[in-house]
Amino acid sequence: MTVPSGITLDPIGVEGRSLLIDAPDAVWETGDSPVEEATPPYWAKSPEWWWRKRSVLSVNDWERFDAPGPLTLVGANPDAGHGSDWNDNRYEFQHGLWADRIGGFTIRDWTARNIWGDGFYFRRSAGWLHRPVIRVAGRQGIAIVSGGPYVITDPDIADIGRSAIDLEPLKGNRVDGVTIKGGSCHEFDGSWVAAVSGSPVNDVTISDMTADVLKLRCGSDGGERRTNWTIENNSATEAFDAGGGSPGVMKFENVDGLTVRGNVQPVTWRGPDRCRTAVTVIGCTGVNDIAAENDFPLYDRAGELIGQADVVYLDREAP
Repeated sequence: MTVPSGITLDPIGVEGRSLLIDAPDAVWETGDSPVEEATPPYWAKSPEWWWRKRSVLSVNDWERFDAPGPLTLVGANPDAGHGSDWNDNRYEFQHGLWADRIGGFTIRDWTARNIWGDGFYFRRSAGWLHRPVIRVAGRQGIAIVSGGPYVITDPDIADIGRSAIDLEPLKGNRVDGVTIKGGSCHEFDGSWVAAVSGSPVNDVTISDMTADVLKLRCGSDGGERRTNWTIENNSATEAFDAGGGSPGVMKFENVDGLTVRGNVQPVTWRGPDRCRTAVTVIGCTGVNDIAAENDFPLYDRAGELIGQADVVYLDREAP
């Protein structure tokens, strides 16, 4: 598919065998209204389904999908990610890119902005997402719900209503293989990385990223076990500051093979009823010495350094 440079296009869905999108500086946009009564494509289950899930670009059932960019996906919600109106469940599946059943993709230098749902949404796929820019999304910045392996390099994510990166397979699904390297995540209301569904998310490496805070949630009570998580050489630009009920900056549950090293995250402790924990580990095996291999400086309410934040193991002794 070749598109003239700089053109503006309506939302579309495409299916087939092998697709190359050559659309330098093109813009796909939904228009001002999040629900436009356009004729649904043949693969839409119903008009109502199409209007709710009408992503700016939907790509389904391709053995290969290559898109060098730059290309911009513009949704219909300039206020997503801000204030009380960011999330409307009538439109929350209107993502920037919806990609399903892609045998292998290469997407470079794409931007998604003003999105009701997720900036980029992937299921039952595998591929490389390089230098994505996401500005203003009501749900997640990047969502992966099944498939793999995925490689994401140098993402630039900001103004997100929920989590910057979301690895959440639904029941009966799984994600196998996610590597995220470099880039930054700022102004997100949820977590830096969220992976709390009960289904497995395995072989994950996240490194060399910068975020406001390195808030990460992996695993859940009673969920299936995960394997091989590595979180290394990431840094926060702000101190973590939370109430006493918080598990801390990062929480890992039911992971076999956990490495957390080289990360820098300040923690502010304001008193006995407040959180002073950097990492909580529950039911994990093959864990490195997290306290010794990271820098979690602990500051009091006056900003004075008083030591290192805690690493808590709830079900066994520390390494």
